[in-house]
Amino acid sequence: MTRTDPFLDRLHDVVETVDVPELDPDAMADRAVRTVRARRMAAGGAIAAVVVAVVVLFPSVADRLDGAPLPGPAATPIATPLGPEPPGEVLTAALPRVEGVVPGVPDGWEPQEIAGLTYAMPPSWTPDPDPARSGPRYQRWVGGEEDALGAAEPAMLEVSFAAGYATWEVPDDAYVAEAKRTWDATVETVDVTGADYVLVERQPFSSDGASAVQVQVALRESDGPGYTLLFWVPDSPRGEELVRGFLGSLGFA
Repeated sequence: MTRTDPFLDRLHDVVETVDVPELDPDAMADRAVRTVRARRMAAGGAIAAVVVAVVVLFPSVADRLDGAPLPGPAATPIATPLGPEPPGEVLTAALPRVEGVVPGVPDGWEPQEIAGLTYAMPPSWTPDPDPARSGPRYQRWVGGEEDALGAAEPAMLEVSFAAGYATWEVPDDAYVAEAKRTWDATVETVDVTGADYVLVERQPFSSDGASAVQVQVALRESDGPGYTLLFWVPDSPRGEELVRGFLGSLGFA
């Protein structure tokens, strides 16, 4: 896929016209290129789960973004088929859990935070040197050589703050079965203290002839803002160690 893809052209145009601070259309298009390429390499398709977010201002959000206000008026929440959410209910609790995840920061990893979400990174991973890839709402990390996907493809992690009120839909059994049958993908969850929604989707793909895994995580603090993580790791014991470490380190400040 190239930047001439009609979908990416539309994405680029929309980002340029929406009044949201600190969003870089080139950076977003670059992320879309990477995500779509990785998913198409797996089986000529992509997992069809989309979390549709509509931005509004939460009382605590401005503080988490170092005082940077969110733009525009509050939007009308989109109705969902889930109905009212009982206090404290974890919407994704019925999904299978990722095995082997231990809560906490793995030994030697370095704690990080973005807009109230806490996570940890291995010591050999470094922030993307491009200033456009780092900010109060979006951070990209690049893995060390020992975690490379292939000869010319480093492992990466992208974490984003999704400010807003959203339709956080839970995949049903039919979706889970179709994802497995079509893309050999898994749809799971993991326990994160303080979250009422955690969705973990893993899909294998090939990078420079080497096996790799794309992991997409959507999580929401209970009655609060949401976050997304997207990372690519080798399909190996080391890659599984990274996945478990990332997931186990998630929390809220």
